[in-house]
Amino acid sequence: MSLGSSAAAHDLDLSLPPIDHTSVYTIPEPDPILPQFEFQEPIAHQRVVFYTLIALDVYSTHRALKYDCIVEANPLLGQQPKLYSLILIKALPTYTELVTQPKAREYRTANFIQGVVVINNFDLLYRARKRCGKR
Repeated sequence: MSLGSSAAAHDLDLSLPPIDHTSVYTIPEPDPILPQFEFQEPIAHQRVVFYTLIALDVYSTHRALKYDCIVEANPLLGQQPKLYSLILIKALPTYTELVTQPKAREYRTANFIQGVVVINNFDLLYRARKRCGKR
């Protein structure tokens, strides 16, 4: 029995077919785990909103500082800054905007934060008109 199986094993062809080296197998790219973001150039109205909010920040801060219960929270400006100091410090974002050329997403973030600041300033101004005296 072992002799017969040896003869059958001898007749068995275990050679591999020839490999075609000209074809190349590429591994497919996996699906991305994180969402793909497209960086867009800022839209013109985002710049307009950016500059308008800065102007409103200076205006509302200057008006609110006329009341005796309001002080400036920015330590770089002191408690009662002059108008030119407000303009100079609050205009720094416009300078950085010109130098860095921010994208649309960065404008959205800056406009959101600046919008919250302006809303807070006008809220303080409204409450100061009712409760405080002028300097």
